[in-house]
Amino acid sequence: MKIVLIGPPGSGKGSQANLVKKAYDIPHISTGDIFRQMMYEDSPIGNEVYKYMSRSKLVPDELVMKVMNEYLNRPEFEGGFLLDGFPRTLQQAKLLDKIIHIDKAILLDTTLDVVSSRVLKRRICPNCNAVYNIEFYDKDNCELCGTKLTMRRDDNKKTIKERYKDYETLTLPVVEYYKLQGKLEVIQAEQTIENVFGSVKKVLKRWVWLF
Repeated sequence: MKIVLIGPPGSGKGSQANLVKKAYDIPHISTGDIFRQMMYEDSPIGNEVYKYMSRSKLVPDELVMKVMNEYLNRPEFEGGFLLDGFPRTLQQAKLLDKIIHIDKAILLDTTLDVVSSRVLKRRICPNCNAVYNIEFYDKDNCELCGTKLTMRRDDNKKTIKERYKDYETLTLPVVEYYKLQGKLEVIQAEQTIENVFGSVKKVLKRWVWLF
């Protein structure tokens, strides 16, 4: 099954994607992780990505599609995947349909206030990309690999507000696009991680015949 996971920054897409990956053995593709890795590679495309991401700007559709077209057609994703952070614009969604078939889309819906609170408490492991919330995890090092946790440079109030505005302007049309195709499921993400995952599992159980 090929699933798109949609939601504003800080809505919990990464956390839910990891839980789904473990429960259903579906590969998790995080475009954010892909591009964060690429921006530090000394390559022509990596340098292009760096120009945008180093200024907390969205990577242009043309560059995104160049990367994703190659990435999504790898053999390990033939049986399905959970796509997190892409498509981010209506144009990307339409272009994606030309290169691969998407079965379903899940929207994790939440407000700017909730997103802001979550993101400001977020810490990440620069080694294995594990994500923690300091409200629930009070250690300085990653539980999985022991690396010291850090805060993303763009996890601040100003950038959060800008990114949420970008989401409303650019990504909400993607939500409508999948809704019109009959592929959209909406989950209220202003709950605990466990409760949100419970809702996600209920949705996936209705699609179990597709697995």
